[in-house]
Amino acid sequence: MKFNCVVCATSVVAILLIASRFCSAQDKPLGDVAREARAQKSEAHPATKVVTNDDFNSAAVPVQETDDPVKVVTEAWQAFIADAGHTCHGELTNNSGPGSLETSLIEAQGRDRIHLVINAHGGIAGDSELIVIGSDQYGRLGARPWQKYPNGFPYGERPFGRLSEIAYDSGLKLVGRATIGGSLAFVYENKYHPGGVNIRDTTDDIWIGANDHRILKAEMVFTETHPSSTFMRSTPFVTHYTATCSYGPVTEIKAPI
Repeated sequence: MKFNCVVCATSVVAILLIASRFCSAQDKPLGDVAREARAQKSEAHPATKVVTNDDFNSAAVPVQETDDPVKVVTEAWQAFIADAGHTCHGELTNNSGPGSLETSLIEAQGRDRIHLVINAHGGIAGDSELIVIGSDQYGRLGARPWQKYPNGFPYGERPFGRLSEIAYDSGLKLVGRATIGGSLAFVYENKYHPGGVNIRDTTDDIWIGANDHRILKAEMVFTETHPSSTFMRSTPFVTHYTATCSYGPVTEIKAPI
């Protein structure tokens, strides 16, 4: 779904795949359970390689229904993180305890300039903001002053963390067509039990533009259902993440301090 310099693809993944946050009424947050169960899958990322502009030329080629789903999504993801300008709006909800809602705005200019704003809507996690400039990370909580974090911003979301999990799902299959913002898209989906545990279910969906091979939308739903004899509640714990992305110039992203 930007090309400023030649970089190592795995260094980008390292930035994007830092663990993100879920809320839960349990001792261990449901998101932690889900991520741990997917850890083995996440480790099976492509080997280190030097990425240049030529690697992404194929992203402009229209997608065919007969194309390999995993290859389609992987190429779309690689083009996405290199794209020169895109914006994604995200929403994360959780029905654990009183429930929670977080909305996010992510703007990116290539792989080395990213701006993320999270609105916790009064939740205990609080609002946060992150700016990535190359290897430098700057963050702040709420209206507090900006700080530079040499070892990475330790709070809140990480840019495109969940989206990258979906993009690297090796079980994705073509399940249909849809129209996103007036553009035809192919929908790829995978359903599985994280860690092989039957009471846990995850559904990953991602919409890829049929004509431009770009990521237009992504969704992840994680549920955990316990017998009523085990928990006071009979309804499942559900964490729902969705993101929609558009492409075009964004305001220049600069270091805040």
